[in-house]
Amino acid sequence: MMFVDGFNLYHPLAEYAAANNMNHIKWLNLHALGEAIAIRRKEIFVGATYCTAYQTKDQEAKTRHKLYNDALRAYGVKIEQGHYMNVPTKLCGDCGMMGEKPTEKQTDINVALSLFRAAWRDEYDVAYLLSVDSDQAATARHFADEFKGKSLVSVAPPGKPHSNKVLQYNGGLKVTLTIADILKARLPNAVLKNGKPPIVCPRDYLPVNGT
Repeated sequence: MMFVDGFNLYHPLAEYAAANNMNHIKWLNLHALGEAIAIRRKEIFVGATYCTAYQTKDQEAKTRHKLYNDALRAYGVKIEQGHYMNVPTKLCGDCGMMGEKPTEKQTDINVALSLFRAAWRDEYDVAYLLSVDSDQAATARHFADEFKGKSLVSVAPPGKPHSNKVLQYNGGLKVTLTIADILKARLPNAVLKNGKPPIVCPRDYLPVNGT
């Protein structure tokens, strides 16, 4: 089972997309990606949980994000929703002027809690943790203490190093994703869902040639 820190995955993909004119890699089927990882490791994939939050200022981005979540649900991906808060921040280093910055909350804790809840319910033998956040070292440490018969595998987005703190507690188990892995797991441009109107890929996430 795969547990995804949505922002930990999105930002590396967004950086790569911006540098290579490849926004279509953001339309990613997390179920297919997890299944590909499991097949690579000769394991059986049983599902994915995607932990994320809707940002509050850009309504177009929020609409795209909602469409993406709907597309993932069509493939059985479970969505754990966090939220944004306005956090006081210094806007000007010279004059000390303060303001507020929208900051996502709950994503990392939702990853940890979802991973543990599914383990306690014995829903998997192997957890794939798609995050390079060193804060998840606590997750890895407690997981190793609590679930001796289960494994936790660190999964790193393309171009990002694994957290050494996580690897310290999970026996060094890791999978490093490539852009080729991402491209192979892309959602179709029109996602069908139980006879309902298709969920259409946002224009911003279509390949440059439109196919």
